[in-house]
Amino acid sequence: MLKNIAHKAIIPLLVLFLIAASAPDLQAQRRRAGKGPGIALRVKSKRVLRRTAVVMMAANADLKKGKVYTGDFARAVRHQRYAVFLWRRGFYARSIHHSRRARMLAINVIQANKGTVQPSYKMDKEEDSLSKNSPSDTQLDTDLKNDTEFSKNSPSTSEKDEDFINIMVDDIDLTDLE
Repeated sequence: MLKNIAHKAIIPLLVLFLIAASAPDLQAQRRRAGKGPGIALRVKSKRVLRRTAVVMMAANADLKKGKVYTGDFARAVRHQRYAVFLWRRGFYARSIHHSRRARMLAINVIQANKGTVQPSYKMDKEEDSLSKNSPSDTQLDTDLKNDTEFSKNSPSTSEKDEDFINIMVDDIDLTDLE
């Protein structure tokens, strides 16, 4: 009887041991996939992208009213789409840089169309610290243009604001579940 109980207890212990032994390997896979310890940057970068989407929707509304087409809105949409693309692949720092570029372009659109730039549209201290080592705007534009994987999967490469006047928010934003 005692032997039978000990025998039954060994099997679950062995299974538990095997699961525990494989855990470090799972952690290593998560780190390689851009997850794990980078979770803080993931959360912070998501906040940057979501805030930029709000600014872009305001720019879109002002563009519809003012109809001053400079090409900045089209560039903003492309940079924000690229930021979302990079974020979904685990390149959180790069996504912040492109989202910052998109936000600055969207603010230009608001100003060109005589809209009001709310204080909340500007980068806050945390966002500024995350983008302090950002490449130049020219370098970001070049990176966007040269990424063939993104260009191949991008819905539009137009540089006309008019082509983006009816942009959908889910095209430039992340979902709550991401």
